[in-house]
Amino acid sequence: MGPNQLEELRKGIEVQFSDSQIIFDKFSDFFKEANQWEEKAKAIVVTDSTQVDLIDQAREARLALKEIRVNAEKTRKELKEKSLRESRAIDGIANVIKALIIPLEEHLDKQERFAEIQVEQRQERVYLDRVGQIQQYVDPSLYNLKEMSDEGFNQLLEDAKLAKQAREEAEKKVEVERIEKEKRDKEEQGRLRAENEKLRIEKEKEENERKNLQQELRRKNEEEEEEKMRLEALRLHQQEQEHKEQLRPEKEKIIDYVIRLQKLSEPDNLSEKGENIVRKIKINLEVLLDKVKIELENL
Repeated sequence: MGPNQLEELRKGIEVQFSDSQIIFDKFSDFFKEANQWEEKAKAIVVTDSTQVDLIDQAREARLALKEIRVNAEKTRKELKEKSLRESRAIDGIANVIKALIIPLEEHLDKQERFAEIQVEQRQERVYLDRVGQIQQYVDPSLYNLKEMSDEGFNQLLEDAKLAKQAREEAEKKVEVERIEKEKRDKEEQGRLRAENEKLRIEKEKEENERKNLQQELRRKNEEEEEEKMRLEALRLHQQEQEHKEQLRPEKEKIIDYVIRLQKLSEPDNLSEKGENIVRKIKINLEVLLDKVKIELENL
């Protein structure tokens, strides 16, 4: 901040406070000290970790500016206790000083920590490179890759490669075994289907043979039964014929008797009542003769 800016700030304070000169005087030394360090701080630019003198100068300047800022803050707190209105002005002044000093502190801190930052950047590059190398084998978050030595990382990378190779070979072996097992299972299923089909055909053949045998037995049984019935009928017929032959003389006698009954003459000179009785007798006789004929036919 140049003299003109400082003068404008002083005038702005005078507008609000009668004792602005007191406030201004309290902070003017801080402005002067900060202005003295500004150009010097900006001129310190470290480009190599071997620039030890510049790094020391950056530390010295940063600490000096920090002291100015801290003292200004203390003054702010002391003055702010007087009144709320004064505290606003004090805050404004202090903030201006902060705005002036903090960027310079940050700049000097970077210069002071140049070597450390270079190391951190190198570590970050190494870390990202390591992540790129190992992430295809393992989860990088499982390991402290930033602080790991090169020897340790190389060993980890080699182990991860071997582990992945072993996993791939194991998976390949499992897949080959699965395919072979699937092939064997299919062959076994085909063999079982063929065997089951053969058994089914044999069973069906046996069932057909059993059915045919049963049909043949039934047919033979039927033929034997028919033959028995035929022989029995023949025997009965012969027996009947023999019986008829035995009864033939009796049949002829009975036939002769029937003929004589039919030839009987009716009595003469009967009353009407007698004629009715004779008529009934003839009717009954005819019925009886019909039954006798039927019996004779069955002899």
